Amino acid sequence: MHQLEMIFEEDKNLIKSEIAQLVMGTDSSNHMKNKKNLEIKSTGRFYTHQLIGEQLVDSIFKNASSLAYASIIKVIDPFCGDGRLIEWLLCSSHKFNNRALWEIDLWDIDFHATLIAKDKVTKIASELGLEVKVNTVICDAFENASDFYNEFDICLTNPPWENIKPDKRDMEALDKEASEEYIKLLRERDTFLTNLFPLSAPTKRFAGWGLNLARCGTEVAIKLTKKTGICGIVSPSSLIADQTSEPLRQWIFENNEVYEVAYYEAEARLFENVDQSCITLTIGPQKQTNSVPKLTYYNKNHKKESINISDNEWSSVKNDSYVIPLQFGVSVLNLKPFFQELKQLTDYEGLTGASLWSGRELDQTNIEKNLSSSGVYKFLRGKMISRYKIVECPNSYVNERNIKIPASSQFYRIAWRDVSRPTQKRRMIATIVPPGIVTGNSLSLIYYRDNNLKKLKSLLAIMNSLVFETQVRMNSTTNHVSLGTVRKAFVPDLNSIYITNTLSDLLDKFSETNSTVSEADLEVEVAKVYNLKFNEFSDILSLYPKISAEEKLELLEKAKIKL
Repeated sequence: MHQLEMIFEEDKNLIKSEIAQLVMGTDSSNHMKNKKNLEIKSTGRFYTHQLIGEQLVDSIFKNASSLAYASIIKVIDPFCGDGRLIEWLLCSSHKFNNRALWEIDLWDIDFHATLIAKDKVTKIASELGLEVKVNTVICDAFENASDFYNEFDICLTNPPWENIKPDKRDMEALDKEASEEYIKLLRERDTFLTNLFPLSAPTKRFAGWGLNLARCGTEVAIKLTKKTGICGIVSPSSLIADQTSEPLRQWIFENNEVYEVAYYEAEARLFENVDQSCITLTIGPQKQTNSVPKLTYYNKNHKKESINISDNEWSSVKNDSYVIPLQFGVSVLNLKPFFQELKQLTDYEGLTGASLWSGRELDQTNIEKNLSSSGVYKFLRGKMISRYKIVECPNSYVNERNIKIPASSQFYRIAWRDVSRPTQKRRMIATIVPPGIVTGNSLSLIYYRDNNLKKLKSLLAIMNSLVFETQVRMNSTTNHVSLGTVRKAFVPDLNSIYITNTLSDLLDKFSETNSTVSEADLEVEVAKVYNLKFNEFSDILSLYPKISAEEKLELLEKAKIKL
């Protein structure tokens, strides 16, 4: 049975009591215990589906020929959970090497998990007649790992996936002093892990947070593996797509031999109660060749597809910091050289009057206490907007006595939803927000410093287009459309008077009641200013399975005329 489990999900009142004791200094002997409990709360994990685990095991054995005749094989799962990955490894080992002594280390911060894992591993070894020696260690693998670098022939693991940051659910149960101590301990944990694993540190942080345990765990796993060994890792798919993972991703591909990357789309539903895409990596911790890794894709029906990638396409991936758009298929890489002749959106940002500004406004954490039923500045949340519209009129006002009103609220701004899942029909959900409304950080913003509404309307049409969204999807597999991802997108000449007038005028007509201009007209006009040919537009359209056949037909008919 698939499980999504939070390790040590403690009662909120118990946490409050422990933190209070720590703050008051009434139980100094429990200081480290309390600190550890808080850290454990950030180690949520997705337990691995059998399809993922067995594929990864198969990939390991296909690429570990040097171990086929070894008399002793040292194996570790530093985040073992219930031991299922090592169980699947042993189940397939008879096809690989059934004569070796398997020395297996099972590490986990959860004592009960290690008991379950050891029982599971020893039981399957007995059934298969394998010679196995199992060593369990109750520890924080992040702290423990450095003493065991380069020690194991095989490292097979699914590290925890959580971000180190305050959990709103915990904060609600804590008083002010306890909350401050809670945040302090998380800061200490963040600093500690950042110092240990600088490659895994985020390139950008929001409100000071951003360290992800999956990145740290990936670094741990590779470093635990011998130079002649092999490492198999389950990871969020963001590792091969987002900006934040760029330093770690470059280190992985440039300093290690990556044999295979397999992608599992979110709609495969391989984790209980959540649509979550993921990848597996099969890695040798020593660069041996410059060969292109094997790329594999598993669709929502769990059907496997091998993806062929040419040397030129792989060169494009390398030039883009090893962002691999597996969720679309690598054929989309053929569009990259075309886009890269254009400027990126961020190139139009600056401090002058005609430049763009982008960012976010108010942190929505505990925002309710700073809202009222009357005032001057209304408060807008992400769920209140749709494509080209504000669909829910805000009825709460920002309390100006407690919150400084952002200067950006005086401008017309494009706002887009930060939370937007890869499985949605469309991910770019943007509209124009007028002055006098303040937005929460569930919305990201961009505007012209000279408040040029005509140029802003033109930009909105571009940002809501399929051409723009395709670039966003190529660079993001998470449930967020981040500011950094949007800034990276290539755009047509935003200073062109022709483009500005054409798109803004068309958007005005589209916005009229009973308009004869459809969203398809906007899409095709944007494709035209991108200088796309019909076949290129058709290729992009084919990447969107949730756009209906009727909608695609309308788009293609208009594109035949315009492009």
